[in-house]
Amino acid sequence: MSFSMRASQRHWLEAGLLLIALVSLREPVVAANLSRADQAKLSSLQQKTDELDHAGKYRDAIPIAQDALKLVESTKGPESLESGAACDKLGALYLENGDFNKAEPLYERALRSSEKALGREHSRTGTSLNNLAWLSVIWLSFTQTLPTTRRLNHSINGP
Repeated sequence: MSFSMRASQRHWLEAGLLLIALVSLREPVVAANLSRADQAKLSSLQQKTDELDHAGKYRDAIPIAQDALKLVESTKGPESLESGAACDKLGALYLENGDFNKAEPLYERALRSSEKALGREHSRTGTSLNNLAWLSVIWLSFTQTLPTTRRLNHSINGP
């Protein structure tokens, strides 16, 4: 029994560290070599996304973050570090909105672009890896508690 208690404690410690990493990623995408017009548009999209995100309006922020990702992809390329950062932002919005299936491929893509551009040992690559791991922790917790929640709902409200 003491083994499972230690494992449980380790699980929550890791989850807390992953949450810190997820929150620390809230940085804007800065794409070098963009035209002034594209950089202004990207900054505007990021500002709108951040405002909606901070207001808890994740669903409203998602299409704007998608537009920012499309702009970065079209100017810097889909595998660029900047596209990866935009994927991280969009993935975080999907995660906050509870859409884990859409967040996962974005986090995976962000990780690949960080590894390719910066290497496996870079802190930004570690942050991308932590974001993907945090998603896994949340998804696992959700899927494990869903049957119990359904059972509780049926016992309270009937079948």
